[in-house]
Amino acid sequence: AYSGLRYGECAALRVTDVDTTRRRLRVSRSITYVTGNGNVEGTTKSHASRTVPVPQFVADKLAEVVKGRAPGERLFPCDGYD
Repeated sequence: AYSGLRYGECAALRVTDVDTTRRRLRVSRSITYVTGNGNVEGTTKSHASRTVPVPQFVADKLAEVVKGRAPGERLFPCDGYD
């Protein structure tokens, strides 16, 4: 919400993709369900990386979410994605 990300892009975000100082998210991956293979991580729909701005209140919440976590962890862990 508030950033225009597709569901798969949001599901693929990692802690390292969050820049709370600049209030930006780096979007470079997406997760898609593939029949017979389950959830598969790949490139975004456009196959290009981009950064998207987030409002200050979202950046503040994300700062709480990433605090003390490893850079490679999924931002929003969910059963079936790891």
